Amino acid sequence: MRNCDGEVDITGCGVINGEAQPKNSHKQQSNNQQVRDQIVLENLSLVDDLTGLYNRRGFMALAEHRVKLAYRHGEVFSIAFVDLDGLKQINDALGHQIGNQALVDAANVLKHCFRESDILARLGGDEFGLFIAEADHREIARRIQQKLHICNAEPGHQYQLSFSMGIVLGNAEKNLDITALLESADTLMYQQKRIKRSNRSAVDEK
Repeated sequence: MRNCDGEVDITGCGVINGEAQPKNSHKQQSNNQQVRDQIVLENLSLVDDLTGLYNRRGFMALAEHRVKLAYRHGEVFSIAFVDLDGLKQINDALGHQIGNQALVDAANVLKHCFRESDILARLGGDEFGLFIAEADHREIARRIQQKLHICNAEPGHQYQLSFSMGIVLGNAEKNLDITALLESADTLMYQQKRIKRSNRSAVDEK
């Protein structure tokens, strides 16, 4: 920029990499960094530190959005509530560090079962929530059990992973929100867990 005398006027410029830049470019860079930092912080607040899956907050926000879109476009989907069986026993017998590893292994099993477009979350403790863009419950359960079997067959494990699951189909006619769908899946999961306990008790009595 030149002044009235034809000389270069640098009062409104800064120098970056040897080139004159407007002073406000520094402010713009600072603003851009603040935006990037904010995005990082927001992403961190939606992600579970241990497993790298979404946390409950992230799941509820993202899954609610996907549920509304699915209803609007008439798309099928399922909501699953998954509980890692026996985590307390693993913690008590082997320590919390091994228990944390079991949670990471469980999360990895679920990651290998589904697509990136599906939403996977650790809701808290030993509980996981899934938004799955398909409606075949048997296929979903079969795939999870197959991956569990592969994981448990790997050498060196000090524990065996097992899931109790409840899976519900999203139905545009009922128009249930993510909270109601997750509660229904949770109820089905506990029914399965009770059946497992009853079966174990019956075996123990024999």
